[in-house]
Amino acid sequence: MIDYYLQAKKILQLIGGKENILSLTHCFTRLRFVLKDFEAAKTEEIRGLEGVKGIWKRSGSYQIVIGTAVTGFYRELEKLLAE
Repeated sequence: MIDYYLQAKKILQLIGGKENILSLTHCFTRLRFVLKDFEAAKTEEIRGLEGVKGIWKRSGSYQIVIGTAVTGFYRELEKLLAE
């Protein structure tokens, strides 16, 4: 079973930290970030995390494909961003 908190913490670190995130939303299968600096995100390392199925960069957003477990990741990221 995936530890959503641990994986969300890793995503946050690899995406460039809180200070690199302008906004975060999610859809049915993806975390959708708008980032200050797309180059700060360590895409290949994020791609290798447990639960991550892919990365999409399009239309000004950085999308991490998770699948139907996306809500668990999103909830933990919200908590981390609020700290």
